[in-house]
Amino acid sequence: MPRAGTLRVIGWLLTPFVVWAAAFLGSTGAARVGGPTTSLAVVIGAGIVLGGLVAALWVWLLQRRRVPPPR
Repeated sequence: MPRAGTLRVIGWLLTPFVVWAAAFLGSTGAARVGGPTTSLAVVIGAGIVLGGLVAALWVWLLQRRRVPPPR
């Protein structure tokens, strides 16, 4: 079983991929909803908004559990 510090480092290294996935899924869903004239604006806006929200949620999740100092 990995130590809590190792899991925290792995979580921080995964942060860019989680944000990218959220932005990709948000923009893909928005592209399907938006019409052909507004599709680009909807995709950019949804990617920025969902990417930012997931980044904030991910950072909150990683900082929620405090690792006790080593003995």
